[in-house]
Amino acid sequence: MFTLRRLGRLGSRQRLAKAARILQAAEQVLHRGEAFDLRYLRELAEMVAGWTDGPAAAAARALAAAAAAAAGGDERQAAGVARTA
Repeated sequence: MFTLRRLGRLGSRQRLAKAARILQAAEQVLHRGEAFDLRYLRELAEMVAGWTDGPAAAAARALAAAAAAAAGGDERQAAGVARTA
């Protein structure tokens, strides 16, 4: 997995493009019901929220909150980023 530290060192366009690819891969993994590190997903979404503004930042913040809620103490929970209470 691409480290968040390394991602932060990329140029702004390249950083956002790579983040989008990671988010797409996470979506596919979770859709299949496979495990994905939700802590990583939350941290990535928080970073994206800081790099963007407007609707993109709001969506990234919502994703970070959903990932944190879905993890519920189990950072490698297999599914349910959409499952929030």
